[in-house]
Amino acid sequence: MGTYTDLLNQTITLKVTNGTDENSNPVITQTLSNVPCRIEYKNRLIINAQSQQVTSGAKIFIEKEDIKICDIVTVKGKDYEVLEASPVYDFDNNFDITVILI
Repeated sequence: MGTYTDLLNQTITLKVTNGTDENSNPVITQTLSNVPCRIEYKNRLIINAQSQQVTSGAKIFIEKEDIKICDIVTVKGKDYEVLEASPVYDFDNNFDITVILI
């Protein structure tokens, strides 16, 4: 049980991807349903992996460490691509939470 477990009172579906197919569609390798999270909606400008300035509409806090850019998050039936994923570690270098921008 992590530090933030009591605050994660919303759920999302996480689709783990592994590259793209010949039509540039993401290859989904695993789907995780009802993943507990916390969603904070706020527009912010960020620089994505292709060095483009894009708008992020939400910040998601999740207790899963191996989330990467281009994974797909489903919130309220709509798919969003992960623009940024930043794991947070405590002072003892133990994993705490991952902050995702979509």
